[in-house]
Amino acid sequence: ASPPISGRAAFVVIASLGDVLAVGVASTYPLGPWRWPDGRQLWIQLAEWPRYYTYGDVVANVLGYIPLGLFTALWLQGQAGLVRGTSLARLACAALACSLELVQGSLPGRVPSGLDFFCNAMGGIVGAWLALILALQPDGLGRLRRWRHRAVRHGALGDVALVALAYWVFLQFRPAVWLFAVGSPARVDPSQ
Repeated sequence: ASPPISGRAAFVVIASLGDVLAVGVASTYPLGPWRWPDGRQLWIQLAEWPRYYTYGDVVANVLGYIPLGLFTALWLQGQAGLVRGTSLARLACAALACSLELVQGSLPGRVPSGLDFFCNAMGGIVGAWLALILALQPDGLGRLRRWRHRAVRHGALGDVALVALAYWVFLQFRPAVWLFAVGSPARVDPSQ
């Protein structure tokens, strides 16, 4: 049986690539300066439970990968079938999370963590399972597809605009991030 998303493959591809970009920027920001990581220190950081963490950070790491798992699974389900596509999406999310934690070992401003990798992988798994559940529902994506057909411009341009709008709204919750220039304006000291 063909998954119900196969007719909207362009949107899920664009959304998946947008998610990879967003997760990559969020995981490597600030983007420099680079240094060669100390292998022993990197292994210790990834293998041990971090001393300091917040539940908000744990939740953000899980939630950040749910859309990635969801859209990647929907995309791969159209290419490889429901079960195989879901499994490949889970593996892809875990591989991306592992790669980005290793890259964080090269950034002095970032600390790689096994907890972050675990939470990111769990978010990808949850998103992939949600995609499987949606694909197995009789009209799981029908309402969303009908709304998109009525409200959004047809074609790849409408898909790109919809994904960019979703990420712009999401960035409003972190106004310090420089992407799309949504940061707070600099405060001017009146004494100068």
